[in-house]
Amino acid sequence: MQMPLFLDQTSFLTLNRFWKGRQGRHLAALNSLYVDLDYFNAQQWREKSPDEVQAAYSAHLLVSRMPQPSIFIHTGRGLAAIWLIEETPVSVLPRWQGAMRALIEFSTSFGADKACRDATRVFRIPGTINEKSGKEVRVSGGTGRRHGFDTLADQIFRASGRPTREELEERKKA
Repeated sequence: MQMPLFLDQTSFLTLNRFWKGRQGRHLAALNSLYVDLDYFNAQQWREKSPDEVQAAYSAHLLVSRMPQPSIFIHTGRGLAAIWLIEETPVSVLPRWQGAMRALIEFSTSFGADKACRDATRVFRIPGTINEKSGKEVRVSGGTGRRHGFDTLADQIFRASGRPTREELEERKKA
């Protein structure tokens, strides 16, 4: 019922959970992996529409055997791809950070923002206006699916040419 109050102003939300205050030391649980695609910074995508970039990114994921994002958001300037994960304890933060780095690396050709990899990241609320562009932020697709962190992280690592957990364990044994 209170959501309409936020639509009249610049409003953001975090996808991870915090005990108090949105600071790393207050992180309570991880709930998502995401990539911010500033495709306007990538030569081949600069003149394309958000829908064209989203379709091309979806195809890139499909060819790489990566699952489609749970949510695609047109941010008013770029595109955010968000994979929701089952609530994951903070103890996996180092592996989560590795998966974020690999996801950004995998998405570099689409202008992935390398700074968008922290657990405290916020996103504009759909229905609000991006004050930098004057465009409305909107959900533009996604599966709505929530993933298990370990499985998704392994898919990201594999797609970016990095070893999965199982492969690392095998190397340790060898």
